[in-house]
Amino acid sequence: MKKLTLQVSMVMLATYAALFVKPQSASAQVDMSLLTEVAKSCQKDTRSSEYYEQMGFDENEIKSEIGSDNSLNNCIYARYYHSLLQSKFPWLTSMGEMIPGYPGSVAVSLMSSSDELSSLLDCLVNQDPSSNQCANSIKIFADDKINNGYNISYHYTYVCPSCAVAHDNVRSAKKMKGSFIKWFLNLDKPTRRKVMSILGESQNAESSRSEIRAEANRASTEYFNIRQRVEKQEQDRRRREVIGN
Repeated sequence: MKKLTLQVSMVMLATYAALFVKPQSASAQVDMSLLTEVAKSCQKDTRSSEYYEQMGFDENEIKSEIGSDNSLNNCIYARYYHSLLQSKFPWLTSMGEMIPGYPGSVAVSLMSSSDELSSLLDCLVNQDPSSNQCANSIKIFADDKINNGYNISYHYTYVCPSCAVAHDNVRSAKKMKGSFIKWFLNLDKPTRRKVMSILGESQNAESSRSEIRAEANRASTEYFNIRQRVEKQEQDRRRREVIGN
């Protein structure tokens, strides 16, 4: 397995180098340097029971996740998405924590990965976590535990383990939404406008979110395509060894 992982990484690096010789069209590009970095970290963490246990997963919950293609796919998508968002909007990393252990940049990343952001501005204006506007626009928080089947738990799990712990310690969607609203309103107005340039309903904001999601999906697909090619090459090599060619 380690040998195969090394081979996959080498092929990814070779593909990355080839892009400088023959660039792909903009619509098909994947940042192979970023994908190589993300894949390396995901291969390590998704095979580690200790990685999951730090977030409170018990042995039965993580048994089917450790080393699975599903967990690797989710990890690559989530980490690539989050890293790409931060590279496009580097100011995100300096916006402080929403609650201890939960950076505001992660909340923005999580929310931007969703298609359902209508009424977010109304939610922030009303400042009422229980309002319909907040219920419709801030769906990243739940009253149950992150590691108990929440529909986007993989984004927490693979992007920000401390956020999963912080969320589970609060265990109240209303309080989490209130923390997000308070965090946003504590930003200066120019920074608020920057945040809404990502999370807003404008055509540019929606287009930017869509492009980042699409590239993250392409990155995950590209990784597994490369791995499939390497596995086939390795199988062909073994066959030749068996028959002596």
